[in-house]
Amino acid sequence: MRPRITNALKGALGEVYYKELCDQRGWAYCSLENLHNSSLDVISFKKGFSRIRVKIPDSIKPEIKAISAPSNGSRDNPRFVFDYLACKVGDSTEGIIRPTDFCWSEIKTGLGIFSKNQYLTMYKITLPIAVFHIEDIFAKPHHIEMDWKMRSGKDIADSLQIKLESKKKFHNDYLSNTYKKSTYQKSAYPKKRFYDFGNNSSKNQKWFS
Repeated sequence: MRPRITNALKGALGEVYYKELCDQRGWAYCSLENLHNSSLDVISFKKGFSRIRVKIPDSIKPEIKAISAPSNGSRDNPRFVFDYLACKVGDSTEGIIRPTDFCWSEIKTGLGIFSKNQYLTMYKITLPIAVFHIEDIFAKPHHIEMDWKMRSGKDIADSLQIKLESKKKFHNDYLSNTYKKSTYQKSAYPKKRFYDFGNNSSKNQKWFS
């Protein structure tokens, strides 16, 4: 018996690699569903097989409460705007941890793109967001490559808007014959997808140091 290749399967595999990378690099994570059902004082985060109690700073509690609420307002089948809240804990597993580095996490596989709700939410968050992308989720484990970037939500949303406007302008110019068909080259079409935020620069922050 073989499982069917579905988006749910691809997403589950992406989460496996994300969680393992977090464990190896000293980061713990908590799903938004667990955040929504917690008191937002001391929350249980996961790191590998460990459960780590994390003290949430008062300054970020309002944002966590707002972002962790189901985006569709459903109690029976809730949907959440991002995948996880993560924090840097290093090798600490005992007692109550008081980390200072928090960020939202979103995992994308293949041609996955951001939803409209995610795009709009990026303008509201103050915590940075780390976006992880795996191009070929079915590659053998030692061939898996995870691209990631951590930036402010606004920076990412702005870059997405610029790329969308660039593509729209290209289409309009082409359709209005500004570009002659004889000189049109397929390679000129913008190839960057929603999860691609351009080349690394000094503004990009590495999540794993």
